[in-house]
Amino acid sequence: MKHKYLLSTVLIFLSSFLIPSKTIAQGLIISALGPTDICFGSVTLQVNNPISGYQYNWYVGSYHCDGATSVGPSNPYAMGSTIQAYASGEFYCYGVPPGGGLWELSNFILVRALPGSVGSIRMPRPYDTSPVSCMNTVPLCIPTAFWQNFPSTIKWYRNNVLIAGASLPNYSANQSGWYKYSITSPCMTDFSDSVQVLIPSTLSTFSSSSPSPVCNFTPITFTVNSPVSGATYTWQVSQAGGTYLNSGSGTTFNYNVPSTTYFNIRLVQTDNGCTRTTASQYFQVTTLVASVTPSGTVALCSGSRTLTAISNATSFQWTKDGIDIPGANQSSFVVQAPNTGVYGVKALGNCNGVVQSNQVNVTVGSYNPVVTPNGPTSFCTGGSVVLSTTSSTNYTYKWLKNSTLISGATSNSLSVTSSGDYSVEVYETSSGCTNTSLPVTVLVNPLPTATITANGSTTFCAGGNVGLFSNTGSGLSYQWKKNGINISGATTSTYTATSTSSYKCLVTNSNGCSRASNSISVTVNPLPTAIVSAMGNTQICAGDSVGLSANVSPGLTYQWKKYANAISGAVQSVYYASTTGNYKCVLTNQYGCSRTSNIIGVGVICRNMETNIEPDFDYHNSVLTIQGIDGLISQLSIHDLAGKLLFEENNISAGQEIMLPNFNEGMYLLRIQVGSKVITKKQIFTGI
Repeated sequence: MKHKYLLSTVLIFLSSFLIPSKTIAQGLIISALGPTDICFGSVTLQVNNPISGYQYNWYVGSYHCDGATSVGPSNPYAMGSTIQAYASGEFYCYGVPPGGGLWELSNFILVRALPGSVGSIRMPRPYDTSPVSCMNTVPLCIPTAFWQNFPSTIKWYRNNVLIAGASLPNYSANQSGWYKYSITSPCMTDFSDSVQVLIPSTLSTFSSSSPSPVCNFTPITFTVNSPVSGATYTWQVSQAGGTYLNSGSGTTFNYNVPSTTYFNIRLVQTDNGCTRTTASQYFQVTTLVASVTPSGTVALCSGSRTLTAISNATSFQWTKDGIDIPGANQSSFVVQAPNTGVYGVKALGNCNGVVQSNQVNVTVGSYNPVVTPNGPTSFCTGGSVVLSTTSSTNYTYKWLKNSTLISGATSNSLSVTSSGDYSVEVYETSSGCTNTSLPVTVLVNPLPTATITANGSTTFCAGGNVGLFSNTGSGLSYQWKKNGINISGATTSTYTATSTSSYKCLVTNSNGCSRASNSISVTVNPLPTAIVSAMGNTQICAGDSVGLSANVSPGLTYQWKKYANAISGAVQSVYYASTTGNYKCVLTNQYGCSRTSNIIGVGVICRNMETNIEPDFDYHNSVLTIQGIDGLISQLSIHDLAGKLLFEENNISAGQEIMLPNFNEGMYLLRIQVGSKVITKKQIFTGI
């Protein structure tokens, strides 16, 4: 026993060292100098080939039950390159180099100190923790290293009392107490440390003084059935699905039922270090109520009407005008006509005593429905009027036209679009009475016919027109519209359209009913501009001509006339007149619309044989010379074929070179005046 005490002191001293994790041995090797199963003694363990300056720290792992793994290395066991192993365990060593650095881990050597030997003081208790609670059965065991492969006898003890027949390495404890085991080996008998096992008692049940459902504000008592001695009890309540709250303790609990829809209650039991909770019990909560249907005022026409109590009471008492009706103790009561009055019911129960219902006034039915229109009852076709009567959930409705039921017309209002006499039949569901209103006459007037036509083409040139005609009839009046807007003063059956627009006519009959006619679209195309001008003196000599030019615009065509007669082939914008007469041009645009221009008079006042002048024009490099003229040229003008003036110069001497602007090659009109004679000649400019 002296050696055991010494080893225990050494182990306590070494427990202050850090316990490193085990890894695979590398360069450090340890070995045993003798058998590793020991009895009264020890075995020497050494570091093979220790290195000078290294520090060697030894550790020993502990054991678990058969099949379980080690819990890891134990506290530091010893230091040095050689130690004495007295205890059971896996011995290994760490080599620490001088000045720090990486530690080296050795291999492992299993040493078993037989029970009763000096090292057997490390024999573990049969469960890892103590006390062990909240388990119905606790498995106890002895590590194999303490009994396997050598003669041994195992005994188990509860509260230091031998358990008969318990001689195996494993034992299942199902009673509370202190458990330990002993092993008898060839060395001696040794005992393990004890572990406390706390086996919980049977979980109690509980009962209530009233079953579900229970009334609100009613006391109810809950009692633990067969309470366990030494156990403590806590009552927990949850209202309408809320959190469970501690509401009382002890083996009985008095609870005042709250005003809620339901509650759950459960019991928490604590004994032998274990806390457990029973299943919850559900309690529905009822509140005493009472009402009578139908409610309000009930019109009783004839026969009887049944009043019904809506209540969760256990018994009833009907009243009339506040006085109990003898024998009226059922959940319904029949009122016989003409027993009018104020009826109610008193509901009796074990929750709140007596509850008085609402009061129902039973009267003689006298409702006379009235039909009210929301506007005039005489209107034109296409209009409508809504007829309605008082709305109530106590009424049902049937509408009639000329005393015949209208299918589907069962609301308190009706939209009417046709002539007839309309009334409503109202049924009172509270009394069973049916009443019919006086009829309302609705008159729907017809619309007039409205059609317009045109007496000609609706597409014409400016200055033209088309007549529009509406249908006629007795009592009809008219209003013509242009693009939807009334035309002031256009109130007869005909209208003459002179401008582009859409026209229609609103026809109204003697009943004041109007209908719009169809629309007619009128298109008025514009006239072209028509202006002609002379390109020279209109007083010419025989054999001469003067150019007459009309305005030019895209899409125009031309027809020249002398007096009222068309000039054959004169269809260009320019015409050269060489005879006396009044000339004009008819211009026609792309719409086929024509306009006649102003008139230009041309007169031949002299004869050409007075002076035979035949000028010759030469144009080269922008220089023009005129040959064949002996005298002074008073005026020279150059025009394009459309008559546009391009150049003009006065008082030109015979043979004088005239500088002209650059002209494109082509045909031009040259006009010269010598004295009283004006000569116009077409000249092609080439060689520019």
